[in-house]
Amino acid sequence: MMYVKEESRIKAFTVGYKEPMVVIHKEALDKLSQEELLGLLGHEAGHIKSGHMLYNDMIQIIPILGAVFGHIGKLVSAGLKTALFQWYRMSELTADRAGLLTCQDYDAYIQLMMKIAGTSQTDEFIKQAREYKGFDYDGLDNIGKAATVMWQTHPWTMMRAHEIIEWSESGEYDAIIEKHGNKNIEEIEITCIKCNHKLSGTETFCGVCGAKVWTR
Repeated sequence: MMYVKEESRIKAFTVGYKEPMVVIHKEALDKLSQEELLGLLGHEAGHIKSGHMLYNDMIQIIPILGAVFGHIGKLVSAGLKTALFQWYRMSELTADRAGLLTCQDYDAYIQLMMKIAGTSQTDEFIKQAREYKGFDYDGLDNIGKAATVMWQTHPWTMMRAHEIIEWSESGEYDAIIEKHGNKNIEEIEITCIKCNHKLSGTETFCGVCGAKVWTR
């Protein structure tokens, strides 16, 4: 299911585990091109298909449980929440790859990130993204980077742009498009991302290693 929210912000988000609902802000519908909008929705679909929503729901519930069980509960919940936030920030990178694969337009996806960041300076944005080492936490300056996003579900947009640029330029994106881009969904060979076991596309979990898998 999909809903539109009346809010002046370029954003979409997904809630719910068993029956996910995508909520898109009206500003995104008004300001994004068709390719950018496809990338934004593909990003949310990536969260759903990757099974991220269960942990997203846990992030919302854990602080409530911590409050119920008093000071000790708050300490435990704070530790769990920190770990889950870190996991969820990493999941944003997976969803970004899904968004790029959905729209299949590198320039459009970079423009989407720029609009989310609120900038129109393409060359400067890409220059800063290339220079940004978002996950290199060696040194005090990078410890500072980690601290600034510790309690956020999303990494900095510049950090996300850096990762999507590196992934695209690594050749992995082109390899996936070359392998699957001209096929119908029924023709795509699905394998477990953990053990590479061939799947039929109807499983929820891999029968060999038990990992959650993508289904058609």
